Amino acid sequence: MGGIREYLLRNITAIKWLVAVVAVVAAGFALKVGQVFFAPLVFTALAVMLVAPLQQRFDALFKGRFSALSLVLTLLAILVVLGIFIGGIWFSANSIAHRVPAYAMKSRELWLQFNAWAASHRLPVTLTGDLGGRLEQIALHSLTMIFTSLSTFVSRLGLILILLLLSLLQVRYWQAKLRTSSRATGLNYAGILTVFSQKLGHFLFIQTMINLVAGAVITAWLLVLGVDLAPVLGISAFLLEYVPIIGSLIVSFLAAMVALLQYGPIRAAAVLAGLIIIYQVNGNFITPRFQGKSVSVSPVLLILSIVFWSWLWGITGTLIALPLTVALVAASDTVPFLGSLFSIFRTNTKGAG
Repeated sequence: MGGIREYLLRNITAIKWLVAVVAVVAAGFALKVGQVFFAPLVFTALAVMLVAPLQQRFDALFKGRFSALSLVLTLLAILVVLGIFIGGIWFSANSIAHRVPAYAMKSRELWLQFNAWAASHRLPVTLTGDLGGRLEQIALHSLTMIFTSLSTFVSRLGLILILLLLSLLQVRYWQAKLRTSSRATGLNYAGILTVFSQKLGHFLFIQTMINLVAGAVITAWLLVLGVDLAPVLGISAFLLEYVPIIGSLIVSFLAAMVALLQYGPIRAAAVLAGLIIIYQVNGNFITPRFQGKSVSVSPVLLILSIVFWSWLWGITGTLIALPLTVALVAASDTVPFLGSLFSIFRTNTKGAG
């Protein structure tokens, strides 16, 4: 027994890490299995933190006389925002799906033209296979996944709205409970949550304004170059900017492919060059300038978060990845454990601008 105890004491750090890894894997498995329950619950919690201040403003506007009306208006605001996002994704995917057959046919023509050019120059390069058919299959499969994920999210919307309604009805009760707990423990829980909610709301508001500008500039650039589906790609750019880095890569690839099939490699290169400049200016100057006083998050953490939550809960996970990550980083300002955990994933943008 003494030997086992001595061995455990010598390797206590390794054992702690092993337990932590097992706990994380077990938690991930539980979240994956219980996604039908956990995904709406987490989405609802984030939504409540974002809209509770809006409900309070409605209460102040009506001087507390029409609390039911305040609740209805708050829920309507949530529905409008969700409708815009779901409708935008659906419209973009549907518009692209209608053009897939035409793009597949054009890719077959380019395939044959390249083979003819290679043969005329006696180059030992011959591309075989049906590129157009393969691209069509990949595109349709990807679009089917998007539509399926949207349908799944919409099917859970009823549960989310019920949870939101119940949560917003209890906001005043929980605020009173937090004030009581604050007096008993000396910690200002209500103040911490207020700051937390304000930081998250400010971050998402600024991000939305930046995304609107980026989407408008990208649309204008594609229209100048005469690229097909320019408004659709602009809407996609606005929506996918909520999926940092990965979203910009998807938009750049789609826009370049459309330009390639429509005009050829020179126009595609011009599209890609313009988008690279736009995203670089946005990522290195505009976003740090306006988000510097909000919550700064490392791109590495954002990518890991997006990949993890998308794998875990599909499109619901993709939608909550950014706000959930920002929420955790914002909480790290007041929670010591989270502060030490997220310190390596924060970027210093205070001095930007």
